[in-house]
Amino acid sequence: MFYTQLKSLCEREGVKPTPLIRSLGFSAGNIKRWENGATVNSDILIAVAEHFKVSVDYLLGRDEKYIGNANVSTGDIKDNHDVNINSTVQPCSVGELEREVCRILSELDTRRKTELMSMIYKFVDENK
Repeated sequence: MFYTQLKSLCEREGVKPTPLIRSLGFSAGNIKRWENGATVNSDILIAVAEHFKVSVDYLLGRDEKYIGNANVSTGDIKDNHDVNINSTVQPCSVGELEREVCRILSELDTRRKTELMSMIYKFVDENK
């Protein structure tokens, strides 16, 4: 699944997978293995997710949402975690706890934000 997502994202950006993977500091020899279904290293997953501004879950095919280069601010929080960059996001009223979560989230780097969002999505899905 990773290879399919990588290929799709590269096509959207007009880049080829091989030069991209090399520019991120990884061996392009991995690409053929991923195409054949091999597991991708977590460092590569995080680097590719940061490059395309998508979640690791998206790259693994566990999350169908493509957020891409969307600029989402803390005022754009929705009641659920489905984000469509082509729609207008209506801000909701948030309490003190939600503001604190937003403050903490804003202080994290992209890698940590991706990890945290993956944990949140998993938690929500497990508690439906």
